[in-house]
Amino acid sequence: MDIKDPNLKIRFFDFLEELLSDGVIELCDYRENPPKILTGSPKTQVDELRRIWPDMEEMLLYFPDNPWFYVEHFWWGATCPIELTQLPKIEIYEEQMKQGK
Repeated sequence: MDIKDPNLKIRFFDFLEELLSDGVIELCDYRENPPKILTGSPKTQVDELRRIWPDMEEMLLYFPDNPWFYVEHFWWGATCPIELTQLPKIEIYEEQMKQGK
């Protein structure tokens, strides 16, 4: 997987929408006090993350030699205000596999 692949972000957001649709994850906005679990359709929730995703200009500002490092290691891990509420509920998929779905 190449972090520089322009389609990676699109696939990542699509995957988040799928996980939200399946009920495997919930997203929480930590800009609110107390933190607020995002509501609305999966697309609406992921659109909120898309809206705040750093652009190349911001990435270059913080890490001019490797702007992708900013997203992958700094922004996502330390400053992104939207996060998972808890670990993914993988048992949903385990149950589907048992049922042959």
